[in-house]
Amino acid sequence: MRNEFVFDSAYLNPELTMKRALEAIREYIKVVVSSPIHMDNLNIVDNISQWRTPDRGRVKVNCDVAVKGNGADAKVAVTIRDWKGSLINGKVGSVKISSFLQGELLAIRQGCGMIKDIPGFDGRASRMG
Repeated sequence: MRNEFVFDSAYLNPELTMKRALEAIREYIKVVVSSPIHMDNLNIVDNISQWRTPDRGRVKVNCDVAVKGNGADAKVAVTIRDWKGSLINGKVGSVKISSFLQGELLAIRQGCGMIKDIPGFDGRASRMG
């Protein structure tokens, strides 16, 4: 569904998206509960990751890849946000890849290249000054 949006600019219905997400959660729980491995304290809400702002004076770089079809065509996306959550920079690009991992690594490489252009960044993994 996400790939249709990324590659084909298809409209994503938020209600349908939520319905599909809830169905996936139910399916996940059914598999986990029916598995021979007993899992105590299964709390699906605790396992959902949420974006959190970086510490004050730092930035956070988020990278992702969306792969279409056989995997040769992909889009990489990078966003850089400050400690307030404000977008500092972002970029989306098309790439040819031979694996999903290669796409993720290309996105990370793109992000690292974008960091050096941030005012106050001194090239180290430290606070911006």
